Amino acid sequence: MFSYTSYFWVLGTTSFRTKEFNIMIELQLSYLQEFWMIKKNINLNWQGNENIQIKYYDYLKEKDFIKGFAPNKAKDAREKTSGLVDIGLINENRRLTNVGVELLNIVSNKNFNKNNRLNIEQDSYIYLKQLLKTSVIVNNKCIRPYVITVYLISIFDYLTEDEFTYLVPLITSLDKLNEVIEIIKLERENKRSINFFITSTLIDMPNYQNALNLFIDNEVSVELMMKIGMNRKSKSYDMPYYNLYNAIRILDENRNNMSVENLYKAVLSLNGKVATFWKQYLFVKSNKKDVNYDLLIFNTTNTFKFKKLFLS
Repeated sequence: MFSYTSYFWVLGTTSFRTKEFNIMIELQLSYLQEFWMIKKNINLNWQGNENIQIKYYDYLKEKDFIKGFAPNKAKDAREKTSGLVDIGLINENRRLTNVGVELLNIVSNKNFNKNNRLNIEQDSYIYLKQLLKTSVIVNNKCIRPYVITVYLISIFDYLTEDEFTYLVPLITSLDKLNEVIEIIKLERENKRSINFFITSTLIDMPNYQNALNLFIDNEVSVELMMKIGMNRKSKSYDMPYYNLYNAIRILDENRNNMSVENLYKAVLSLNGKVATFWKQYLFVKSNKKDVNYDLLIFNTTNTFKFKKLFLS
């Protein structure tokens, strides 16, 4: 079995996508401080303790900090706080760090003076210093996202949303930094696409190369699909790709309505957004069952090339 290996870094969680970001952080610091001062909670640990995580979720709910109802309260509580751990405002046990206490004091006392080297408000100054220190570990390497981002901006003056979203997180080494610099230059000259670089980065990973070799050297079966699959959920998620693989091969040989219908059903059997991506790739947008026969995957008789295209 092959396992997924991250080829990019990530900071925070989707719960960080919120309006009034700094206010929400500061509110939660206040609620965490209050929560741990409750007599029943003082000596309890957060890590590995879903009961206390659920209690914290319910506490946020009482404070009207959370809208709606989470199907998994403990998970939601962890997600709500994990980003604060990443930027050093709380520790793994969800207690405020010295920096978190300092930030909360600034907000509580409304001490937003600009008495610092950069002449910016004190809370902003703390956020900046925390971002400078923030790091993530990828393949045993320490990556500092903010420093990387500032360095690229110093070269290009600005980063587009796509460059910031899809290229910057791929920088996991000095070599990758230099590659991203070159791809930004080429992409802005319309000489190379971001998608191409992402795909090539992923496929060049050793685990994907090993999976590709196994895929090419063996007859395709359900068992093989499950062995080379690298989703981060159950291996059962890889099973539908066997039908998809066969449906594409059969349609390439027999371009009739039944083959098109079988391909469409095979695509729909995939899970989540993956099905949407395959539909967009295989079918012409104007008609959901109008196959895009111009694709290279429908125009190769070489099994080696076909398998490589399918896996990539």
